[in-house]
Amino acid sequence: MAEYSQESTHYITEDSEEDKGLPPDMLGLLVQELYQQASSDNDRQNREEICESAWFAMRGEFPDTVSRAVEVAKERGIYVNLTRRKVSEARNKLIASTFQMGKVPFKLTPSRRPRFVAPDLLEQREPYDEAINRSKNCEQKIRDIFDHTNYEDILNKCINEMTLYGTGITKSIVLKKVEYPLYSTARNDPLLQMIEETAESEMMPYVEWISIWDIFPSPGATGKSDLDWIIQRRYLSAQELRVLAEKSNGSIDPMLIEQCIQNGEGMSPSDTGSLSPKKNLSDSDKIKPYCLLELWHKGLGREDLEPYIDISEKGDDEPMHLPVVITVLGSKVLRASMNPFDGRIPFDFCYWQEQEDSIWGNGIFQSIRDDQSMMNFIYGMIVEGKTMASMPMFAMNPNAFDSAQDDFYEIKAGKIFR
Repeated sequence: MAEYSQESTHYITEDSEEDKGLPPDMLGLLVQELYQQASSDNDRQNREEICESAWFAMRGEFPDTVSRAVEVAKERGIYVNLTRRKVSEARNKLIASTFQMGKVPFKLTPSRRPRFVAPDLLEQREPYDEAINRSKNCEQKIRDIFDHTNYEDILNKCINEMTLYGTGITKSIVLKKVEYPLYSTARNDPLLQMIEETAESEMMPYVEWISIWDIFPSPGATGKSDLDWIIQRRYLSAQELRVLAEKSNGSIDPMLIEQCIQNGEGMSPSDTGSLSPKKNLSDSDKIKPYCLLELWHKGLGREDLEPYIDISEKGDDEPMHLPVVITVLGSKVLRASMNPFDGRIPFDFCYWQEQEDSIWGNGIFQSIRDDQSMMNFIYGMIVEGKTMASMPMFAMNPNAFDSAQDDFYEIKAGKIFR
């Protein structure tokens, strides 16, 4: 008979002294609702099951399935790591064709017949030679940006997920503040040091790699062109939230961050989205427990945005729905602003094998997962058979021994039978 726990008679009312937490924002609840819709989409859930199996196969581990062959393989380890071999082979070929000596090969040269020429360039004695020098300087500047922002490493991560899972995702263009080393002396002027701190840092554009586990597109989208909205998820610690507020140039209120931390707003135990297998197998949820969501929407109503964004009065030619980017922690809106990319969603997708009816691509594992399972099964059975064949076996007739001999079931080395 089922047992039911007694209903609690302790309710939180307006007169209760217990802390009721922060009141939710309507826009924050809207973002959480969209997040739940994207995480519960059937297409995404099916894709996550395949990606989870690919994650384990890449690391030579077996999923938790009830099978004698799998149990034997778990005891003795994987025998033919077909997934890692195929993925590494494809990744090495892509990296070799993309990079040259570990760098992105490109060269800037001036056009012989440009549509526009800078006025100061025409004043030079040799305009084309000056244009060549400027193009070389521009090329070196771009290479410096690649080096400071680790662009090659980001491409490597994107290629890894594209070959294994079938989809690689990047976010661009994002501004990153690069700090250069500043040396101070005992007789250094404080005012001069303040000026040097400002001069020894600059904002650089860079491309950010996004894991497929932390991106949630609108359900039903078959590509970037028909996305209505997309949500990026990040897990941060309390200190990272404070640093995020400091580097936001005033767009995020530090006091609101402290209130969210004190009340546990946005803690990951209430997170409904699927997690990466790595996060499930580690204690990262204790180190970085706060789930930060960033929504990029192509069009939200003005009535929903007016409490959070200073919107001018609607004119005759202005649309009712505006492209926005919203950052929430739990149900609290940390930052809301207009889309700075003129309505463009700053996420790019690359595919190993593109699908026409889905925004997710097919990776190498999906093509060889049957072969991987068969190899695991076959080699598991081979080792199991060899193990049984190597066990010592003997047969005897009890009638051929002394009638007083009754310890036939006690076998040991050097035993003498009468």
